[in-house]
Amino acid sequence: MKRISISVIIVTWNSRYAVMRCLRSLESLDKTPFTLETVVVDNHSDDGTAEMLESESKILTKVGLKLILNASNLGLSIATEQAYEIASGEWILLCNPDVIFTDDFLRMVSLRDPKTIILCLQQKW
Repeated sequence: MKRISISVIIVTWNSRYAVMRCLRSLESLDKTPFTLETVVVDNHSDDGTAEMLESESKILTKVGLKLILNASNLGLSIATEQAYEIASGEWILLCNPDVIFTDDFLRMVSLRDPKTIILCLQQKW
């Protein structure tokens, strides 16, 4: 089976600890059945998110980190579009910065069927 490529897109604003936990959880996944790139768009955080991402980008080598650091908060829609424009994966995964990736994510991807579209829904409370 062909190795697929996945682009993980994360838009963040003032969530430096959450986004770092997210990226470290991606980094810690073993034997991924796909190639990975991660596009993080920081929407002009003022809590040190951008600085932390820049300093940690040298350490987070397995996630294929690409950073977009906006000079102002452009909002979720525009920031997501910025990430889509540079994403190169066959699959795109848009996630919040507080997502933690586990081996369950690897199992989900390994069960893929090229003819199937997977929708992830969250119940509105």
